[in-house]
Amino acid sequence: MKYNVPFLLLFVFLGCTPQKTPSSTRKDLMKIKRWAYVLQGPRLAIKEGHPLTIDQIVDTPYDLYVIDYSGDGGYKLEFKRKDIERLQKKRKIVLAYMSIGEASDFRFYFRVLPKNIIESPNPDWPGAYKARYWLAEWQKFIYGNPMGFRKSWLDRILDAGFDGVYLDIVDAYLHFGPKEMGGSGERPQAADDMVDLIAGLSAYAKKKNPHFFVFPQNGSSLFRHSKKTDLYFNSIDGIGQEDLFFFGSKKMNNSLNPQKDIIENLLEFKKRGKLVLVIDYIQNIEKIKKFYELCGKHGFIPTIGSRELDGTLLPHHKGF
Repeated sequence: MKYNVPFLLLFVFLGCTPQKTPSSTRKDLMKIKRWAYVLQGPRLAIKEGHPLTIDQIVDTPYDLYVIDYSGDGGYKLEFKRKDIERLQKKRKIVLAYMSIGEASDFRFYFRVLPKNIIESPNPDWPGAYKARYWLAEWQKFIYGNPMGFRKSWLDRILDAGFDGVYLDIVDAYLHFGPKEMGGSGERPQAADDMVDLIAGLSAYAKKKNPHFFVFPQNGSSLFRHSKKTDLYFNSIDGIGQEDLFFFGSKKMNNSLNPQKDIIENLLEFKKRGKLVLVIDYIQNIEKIKKFYELCGKHGFIPTIGSRELDGTLLPHHKGF
């Protein structure tokens, strides 16, 4: 049988061109029942965990994953689109971790970061520093530069095909904000600045992918402190919260101590149709049972983890 050239070209186009994995939609997002938060491979008898690989999580039974955009956080092990598609082909939603309120010395941008961006070191995480997130010099490393070695963090994430971002250190606005709120007083409009950063990032991403999801982590009171409440809620799809029910000074397994003000904030997010992801750092079975019970009561989506977020506690989810 002979084919004419146009028909043959059409056959090749339809039959041989790799098909793009469909984007997850808001409908898919709202079906999430369980999620996993894993930023590195398992820690053994060493200071840091091994790099995370897709093999370590691809067959675990979660609907949504928060992972770093790279196996070890650095540019050399950045995940490729084919890596993320391995999860998406199994109907998983994949969010990339981004710290927008702190700079870290292992990130691709750090060696060229202007010194005026850096403020104080984080005593709990060596190598992390509060960043003056409202500065244009910082924001160009976060989003809006699509090419070259200085390609922005968000552009790297978009190119890898992630479904969205999970934005950490949103509560940096409290650090820089008014003294009467416990801040340094350097930036009285710090809450509005943070909303502007999140809104700009969100608009940029959603222009490239209308189904791209934006989740801040912690800082649940931002909408109460900013004059730009509607802009904030219109820019995000959900929120993540740490240490909600078992809050305390211990690294793991604090006593039951629900954060009532934060729960009220999170219920406002739910009221506005946003997905609420919650992680508590516990491993005691009775505490895990109570945690799942409380999350179910409030309509929050639960997960547990070790503080290092190395995935070692994920098996505890079985049966919950």
